Amino acid sequence: MTVGIGIVGAGFMSRTYAYGIRELVRGARCVAVTGGSRAPALAADFGLVLEPSLDAMLARDDVDVVLLGSPTQVHHEQTLAAARTGRHVFTEKPIAATLPEIDAMIRATREARVLLWVNAVSRWRRGVRMAKELVDSGEIGEIRMVRHTYAFPATGYADPDHWSNQPGAGSPFLDQGAHCNDLIRWSVGADAVTAYARYANYTQTVPDGQSAMIPTPSRTG
Repeated sequence: MTVGIGIVGAGFMSRTYAYGIRELVRGARCVAVTGGSRAPALAADFGLVLEPSLDAMLARDDVDVVLLGSPTQVHHEQTLAAARTGRHVFTEKPIAATLPEIDAMIRATREARVLLWVNAVSRWRRGVRMAKELVDSGEIGEIRMVRHTYAFPATGYADPDHWSNQPGAGSPFLDQGAHCNDLIRWSVGADAVTAYARYANYTQTVPDGQSAMIPTPSRTG
């Protein structure tokens, strides 16, 4: 059986997924794409059907999984639409911009008995996996504090029109901070029990809140 995948969104990550699935994944193929100004080019480059809407994609018999490479603020509604038609969902991180939206996505996919995956690509990077092995083996010793530094060029995120700066997206910090939070939880086997955040700017460039400090006391288990 070959799993058919429909891609929503046509940006950098959607193109990355299309290439990776074509070149590396057996038993699966991308069949259609919808959404985004670059969708026609993505369809042409990978031999996909260009659908005019998500509803049109969900009406296809050959789409088993919906891959969301779309902006964070639309993941919620797109996941619910996919679940209503019995499609599995693989979404880019962050899964959504708010906890109520995330809870609704989990509930909808569970009730529909379909799978909901979230991209955690950083866990597969060589340096990250080496660090986790050192933690798991006990070589580092007792973990008392973890600091994750993530540097990203201002180009793109500084553009007020970038999707991550739009209302409902949760900010560039949520977009990239999702990597930091995921790796800390995964590498040390602990969940945050409280969180306090402070944002600041050290330049006059947009958007606001380009620097953040987020202490998160954790518990293991």
